[in-house]
Amino acid sequence: MTKLSLAPLSWAHPDRRRLYRALLILTSARLSPARAALARHALLQDLEIFDDPRQGQGDWLFADEVVHVERLGEAAMGDRGDRDREVQTTAAVLIRLMEANGAGRAG
Repeated sequence: MTKLSLAPLSWAHPDRRRLYRALLILTSARLSPARAALARHALLQDLEIFDDPRQGQGDWLFADEVVHVERLGEAAMGDRGDRDREVQTTAAVLIRLMEANGAGRAG
């Protein structure tokens, strides 16, 4: 079996690609406030994970990813406090799940 490329462009569905890119940014060792804002914008505005985190369930989100997407949306919208740490921790969990689950179905 060939190993699936995990480059952000390899994901089958555009929203899965957007989510993965945002997660990579949020977990980057070179995370800057500007890059974090860009990733949060993609999550909250483009993917609307706070408004409707289950919209991709069964389509571009796997069942075990949904609860973490919900948690990420809530953390990204919350007060500053520990939000950044929670966002990064949840993003790391989602990256591992997405990599384990694979590319998903084409959109």
